Amino acid sequence: MLKFYPKITPGRWWLFLLFLSSCTAGDKLAEVQQQGYRPVYIVREVMEKIRIDAPQPLKNPGKIYVQGTYLFVNEINLGIHIIDNQQPTAPSENCFSEHSRQRGHGRKR
Repeated sequence: MLKFYPKITPGRWWLFLLFLSSCTAGDKLAEVQQQGYRPVYIVREVMEKIRIDAPQPLKNPGKIYVQGTYLFVNEINLGIHIIDNQQPTAPSENCFSEHSRQRGHGRKR
């Protein structure tokens, strides 16, 4: 039968044993590979081909992104509509950003 000292409770013994079992000399930190997003950079020649035009009606909208009070609506294979959404009941389209559809200037799917 184990006799515990008055100030050392069984819970403290378990904590002490757990502490001792976690310290081994051969432990190494394992390498962890993480998944995440990488930035996509644009070359200057492509950036100079981006045009800002007057607002246009939505014809074939794609994904919608929200940043602050602005909505960025992708027009599939044409460009991006930039919409001011400060008043959600009456959003106003600011402009349309048309991009070049040249080969090699887009993400491959």
